Amino acid sequence: MKIYTRRGDDGSTAIRGRRVAKDDPLIEALGAIDELTCVIGLVRSQSQLPAVLLEVQNDLQQISGALAGAAPASDLVVKLENMIDRYGQDLEELDSFLVPGRSLESAGLHQARAVCRRAERRIFHAARSTDIAPYVTAYINRLSDLLFVLARWVDESQD
Repeated sequence: MKIYTRRGDDGSTAIRGRRVAKDDPLIEALGAIDELTCVIGLVRSQSQLPAVLLEVQNDLQQISGALAGAAPASDLVVKLENMIDRYGQDLEELDSFLVPGRSLESAGLHQARAVCRRAERRIFHAARSTDIAPYVTAYINRLSDLLFVLARWVDESQD
């Protein structure tokens, strides 16, 4: 099986039935989601929460599909909110900013959160010129919250 097509050698790629520049805002958004999926995978490989992180990675595949024009997915946002509530319910109240690095796993989750925020910015930029389903932006916004909560949960579970 050949992996290369040579069609993108001119700096364009196909999406939603048309060719666009590889630096088109929608392609930038998809690239940020891809990067986020990879960072989460790296964390998952050493995580206490591999099933949760794999579920998020699978959801991100649906988000990428939605960005590329596929039919809307199931209600992923409610699922994330339920995860946030489950892992956040027993966390201590914060009275200051957190500095990532208490553990390798939580630092990785904080890195994933920062990449998620970048993906969110890219998605909103793409939404200026492309119709993007509202659940996509809501999902990415909640995902950064989940990653923050999971980083805190990991650290507090080690106490």
